[in-house]
Parts: sequence; C-alpha cells; structure tokens
Amino acid sequence: MISVAALAGVPAWVRETFGDGVLRHGNHAAALDIELIEDQDCFIPQATMTSFLYEVERRAGEENLGLLLTPYLTFQTYGHWADYVLAAETLRGAIDRAVSTLGYHTSGDRMELSVVRGAARLSYYNATRGRAGYAHVAVGTAGVLLDLIRSYLSSDWRPELLTLDILRPRKAAPFEDAFLCPIAFEANAVSVFFGARFLNHSRRRHLRTGHLTLEDLARQRFNPTRPCGRIDSGIAFRVPALRLV
Repeated sequence: MISVAALAGVPAWVRETFGDGVLRHGNHAAALDIELIEDQDCFIPQATMTSFLYEVERRAGEENLGLLLTPYLTFQTYGHWADYVLAAETLRGAIDRAVSTLGYHTSGDRMELSVVRGAARLSYYNATRGRAGYAHVAVGTAGVLLDLIRSYLSSDWRPELLTLDILRPRKAAPFEDAFLCPIAFEANAVSVFFGARFLNHSRRRHLRTGHLTLEDLARQRFNPTRPCGRIDSGIAFRVPALRLV
C-alpha cells in the first residue's frame, strides 16, 4: 500500500499533456479515479500506481513518462507525513524522520542513509520494482528524493551520482539531461550520493503548516495502512462504466 498523495496532481498533468482519453484508459487500468481521492491522504495498493503509469505510457506512446513528470513532483505533496519530515531543522534530521516513519507513507518500501568517510548515500527500495510501469516510479522516486534534499540546500544543487534500479534504457542521455548529474542504471536501489557535509544544513523552505510532532502524525493517520474507502479484492474505489475512446 502507498499514500495516494504520491500521485497527487498526476491525473491533471496526464489530461493536460496527453488528453482525456489517455487519462480514462489509465483510470480503467488502475480501476481507480485518483482525482476523486488524491486530497484524502489515504492508502491505495501500490500495484494501482504502476498499472496507471504503465497504461498511460502505453496509450501515450511515451517511454520517458517518468522523466516528463519528475519536474512536477515534490516531496511536500506527500501530505501529513511530508509535513512531519520537513519539520526537522536539518537535512539529517529530515532524513532520519523519513527513514523511521516511512510506514506512515507506504508499506513494503524501505529507506536508508549511509555515511562513509565523508560520503552520504540516501537509498530508497521500492516494493514494486520489476513490475510493468515501475521505471516511471523509480524516476519519480529519484526526483522526490532530490526535492527533499533541496528543501535544505539550494534549488540548483546537484548530487554527485544518482543510481536507478531499472534496466539501462536505449537512450541514457535524456536521464542525465533531466537530472543534470551522472546516472548509473541497474542498481539495487534508487540512491542519491552527496557530500555528508550537507547533512548539517538547515531548512531553507518555509513550512506551510506549524510544527508537527510524531504524535500529531499518528493522530492524523490513525492507522498507517488505512485504505481509501472500501477495498474490494485489493482494489480501491473500483471505477464503474468508464467510456474508453
């Protein structure tokens, strides 16, 4: 399961970029109308996300869908969990919060931070790795991790290396053009490598809400794996009578 906030704004972007027809096909494949619930900060099956993205890729004929989406994805759209993480004073504090409370955003995924001789590596292990459509999830994850880090650094900051746990694409240049840093493929996780000195940097972005404690987050969530509405055979909000064109 994953918070529907991970797809906040994506349906509207798909409609504006590829049209209503492509969006309807994506909704049908996911058996979910994400726009109806994207502001609820609740949970959907992770397979719903990959199915939606894969169908949009297929219908739009855009193999680099994730790269096109990445500039529009931010960590702050991740709801109450993001508010709690970004309430930390330093980048190290924010990463520690994200790692220890990831269950308030998703189940099955894992994050870790390692620091060795002045080099830091922030890694994210996605449970949906290997599924059709996962490449777009991996690229989006990389973009969101970078946005989290830039909340404490500068908007033009670049990592030393970015790794993606997907097969090397036929054309790798668009990935380096999008992220403006060296990219390595076929890794075991989506990872961002950077100097450990940056971990002590203080937050540069103003929070949209006041100070949020872990207790506040728990009260907002009640149950970190609560689904959106009624779950029927593992699918949330089954979409009836979608007209496909």
